[in-house]
Order: sequence, then structure tokens, then C-alpha cells
Amino acid sequence: MPPGFATRVFGPDELKYMARWIRDELDPQVAREGPQALKPDDVLILHDAFTAFALNPSNIGISLPVLRYSRIHRAIQIIARKATRWPGRLIDLCDDIIVIWEQLWGPLNDVQLILYGEGGRLWHVVKPGYFTHEETVRQWKKEQRTRRGAPDILEEQPMEHGHLSFTPGQWWINQSFAFQAGIINDVGHYGGIVYNEGGAYAIVLAGSDEFNSDDPNRFWFHTKPGDKGKYRLTAADANSRYPIRILRTHTLHSPWAPKVGIRYDGLHKVTRWFIKMQNGQFVYDIYLTRMPDQRPMEEVLLHPWADEREDYAEYRRLRETWREGDHKNARQRPRAVQSSDVYDDASSGQASDQSLQEDTNARMKVPMTDNKSMKILGQPELPKLSELELSSPTADLFTIPSKSPKTVSRVALDTNGSKDGAACENKQRVRRLYDGSEDEVELDSQDTASEARSTPESERPPRNAAVEI
Repeated sequence: MPPGFATRVFGPDELKYMARWIRDELDPQVAREGPQALKPDDVLILHDAFTAFALNPSNIGISLPVLRYSRIHRAIQIIARKATRWPGRLIDLCDDIIVIWEQLWGPLNDVQLILYGEGGRLWHVVKPGYFTHEETVRQWKKEQRTRRGAPDILEEQPMEHGHLSFTPGQWWINQSFAFQAGIINDVGHYGGIVYNEGGAYAIVLAGSDEFNSDDPNRFWFHTKPGDKGKYRLTAADANSRYPIRILRTHTLHSPWAPKVGIRYDGLHKVTRWFIKMQNGQFVYDIYLTRMPDQRPMEEVLLHPWADEREDYAEYRRLRETWREGDHKNARQRPRAVQSSDVYDDASSGQASDQSLQEDTNARMKVPMTDNKSMKILGQPELPKLSELELSSPTADLFTIPSKSPKTVSRVALDTNGSKDGAACENKQRVRRLYDGSEDEVELDSQDTASEARSTPESERPPRNAAVEI
């Protein structure tokens, strides 16, 4: 292990990107091709990081709130799961980490997600308990009137051309939250064209809106009967030639649709169209081509990440709990959600159950949250992210690119950033790591992992057995 690696502090964001790197990039490669799919530098980086994790977690910046924010424990569990094809030495290290962390914080499967709390996806976005589109929009517009004095700001913001400071690949749980972010208007919440008298600005693709799309960069858009935005898309004026924003929902019948939620796929240009009669109405089929010099679709299609899918599953679980009438648990009892949960929700959050809107007064009698801090009662209190260590005193484990974690550069194995030297020794270490024959790393007798990792595999206690710390 490089000098100082075991004593460095891992920032929450660094651990979050590491978890995404393992779960969304490396693990699918290992599942398809086996351990040889891993690059030697990747194996060494993970081995040294996991060795550091097996020490006293508090000394390297790992705590329960950091686990909940970064979800690095989910990546550790993936490597240590049954029938895994990861290198044996990495599996052993992850087994040791799980034993130690569960002694400190209990079963890792019970670690709660942060959804409404500080650092969560819906922090300062919506209050717990608002699950219908009508309720959330009413709340947002009320807040806009209070803060900005402009009640129609949510409707006006999307009526501009261009990215509007959004990046291709950005993802939301459903159309309501995309509307709150300002990339579409309320009409776009139900799918279709976002437009006004000045032109067309965005298209939300759902259902059978897209067809003949063998390439994610170009496709045919089938307009809905009665959607007057098609006239703005095909109008013979300068405004119709501006690129428009394309968002795909998981209900879209397309190979390029996100697994869950709604994703922004970038700016597209209308190149041609034709008109046909369908059920007595004119229907437009419009061909759109993606504009160049944007984030590549290969990177955009990686979204949603595993942690984003978990957020979707948790939000859906809370919404279903609310629909069943268990308002109390829908507000304060989030649970751990596995990324392997089945997602099949055609409504995308467009709840129409009348019972959700009938008992507002009764709901407000249950003070489950602090409206000022939006802290969910019943959850462990989280430290402010500003109080967590967001930078490392030594070289960062990852060089995080501005585009995608997929292109994470393979960094130095020492703290000085040097990539030279000891190449032959590293190759020999990698060979030993692949077959699990590398000698045990000697740790100080005070280290929490020394006993667990110096014991032969056959004599090692079960995962849930007590470990002397």
C-alpha cells in the first residue's frame, strides 16, 4: 500500500464517484468478461483503497452519514456477493470490510437512503408527503410568489431556447421534478411539445412518440393528435430553426429510453417532416437530428446511475405507501432500497388518486417534519456537507472529469502523483491479486482489521459474528 494511503481522508464526493465507478462501469465488465476485464491499475487502486477501508473508518473520513450519502457500502456488497467474478483478494477484503462496518453501524442492508434529508436528491425541492403533481406544483408556485414575486416563473423559464444551463445526461425522478427544475413547463409534464407563440423549445418523449430510431442521435418523432406545438416545430420562420431540448422518459418505447425517470438528452434540430391523416386528424412525423459538440450519447445513456435508480425506487415506495393510506410511514420511514428492485411505473408520478387530495387537513395534523429545516423525524441527524471533509490532504484517488465518471483517469499509485517506477513489481502484485495468492498486508496490532485479515479463510468467523475492535 502506498505510503500515507491508509491515513488519508476520503471525501464524501470522492467515495460517491468511486461507488458509481464500481457499480456502473467495472461490475458490468467483470460480470461479462470475468476478472481479466479489469485493468491492472484498477485492481491496484481498489486493493489499496479497500485495505484503507479495513482500518479504523473514522480516521479516514468514513462514517454512517458518509455511507448514506456516497453509498460506497453498496459497491462493497456487490463485490462480496455470491457468484461474483471479481478477483479473490478483493472479495476477501470486502468481506473483512463488511464485518467491521456492520460491527460499527449494524447490518449494511438497513442503512437508510437520504432522499429528503440534507444531501438527498429532494432536499429543498419538495416537502415529504407531497406525491401528486397538482399538490407539488401548488407548493412550488406558492414559494415562487413568496420569494420572487413572480407566480408564473415556473411557466416562463422553459420558454427559452438552448440548454438553459442544463447538461445532457441530467436526470429527474419524474416529469414533475423536471418541471420544477425549469427545463420544461407544466404542459411537458404529460408529454408532448413545450411551446408558446414564440416557438417550440422542448419535447418530452413518452409512449410511442419515437420510432425508427436505430441511432440515438437521430429519430422520427410522432406527434400526438391535438398537440398544436407541431405547428411551431414546422413553422417557416427563424424561430422554428432553433435547436430544441429532447427529454426521454422511461415510459418511451425506445431502446434509448432511461430505465426509470426522465433524462435530458441534449439539443436537436428539425430537419424534415411529413403529414398524414389519422382518424380524421392531421398527424406530423418529424425527423430530428442531434446537434454536434455536445456530451456524447454514449455517456448520456449511462444515466440513471445505480444510486439514481435507488432514489426512484424509494420515492415510488413512499408514494405507494401514501396511496395505501399509511401517511405516517410515508413521511418518516425510508428504507434501504436495492438497485435490483423492479421498476415498472407507467404513470411516472402522475398520480390521479382522488383520495390523495381529500384529506389534506388530516395530513397536516401529523407533524412528521420540521418545516424550517425539512429534517425528517426518526432519521439519524446528518452533519452538514460543508462540515464533512470534501478534499484530501494528499493526491486524490480519482481525477473526476467534467463529463462522465466513465472516463475516470487511472491515477498514480503513490501520493506524489508519479506514474513511473516499480512497473514490474506492480505487474507481479496484480497477478497475485487475481488469484488471491498475495501475502497478507501487515497492519499495526492496534488496527481494527488485523485479527480479521490475519486469520485463515477456513477459521474466519461468519460475517455476522462479533469482531474484536
